Amino acid sequence: GGLPCALPRSRHNGPEHLTVANANLNLCTACYAMGHLQQAKEHAKTALDIRKSNVGDNHPLYAEALVNLAAVGLASEHESRNKKEAERQLQLGVAILERTRGGQHQDTQWAKSFLPKEELDDEDDEDDEDESELKVFPG
Repeated sequence: GGLPCALPRSRHNGPEHLTVANANLNLCTACYAMGHLQQAKEHAKTALDIRKSNVGDNHPLYAEALVNLAAVGLASEHESRNKKEAERQLQLGVAILERTRGGQHQDTQWAKSFLPKEELDDEDDEDDEDESELKVFPG
């Protein structure tokens, strides 16, 4: 049941356009929320590749897509090797956002929300286990 997470082809923008990356990230977010983690991962990977080819791998747009991919990986992979890769991607995404947008920027704070609690600097005692959510990206 349910609708598949699928990306309609755009006549106006080529497959490497940043708006196509945004659409893929939004589909990633929807699939993630519905528990379709394999589809979410595919959309996140597509968005990451598009953003990398458009802005490079040291840019906040790349970092956002990397954090999305990492979050899906952390939610779906039980194998320690894959989880380590997702943790590495997440740490890299956070580092890029800290460097390019600053530690207090909302995007950096969003990315940090996926870090394991022991890696967070602030002593936040409230139980916010399920507060980390993927973002919605404007088309």
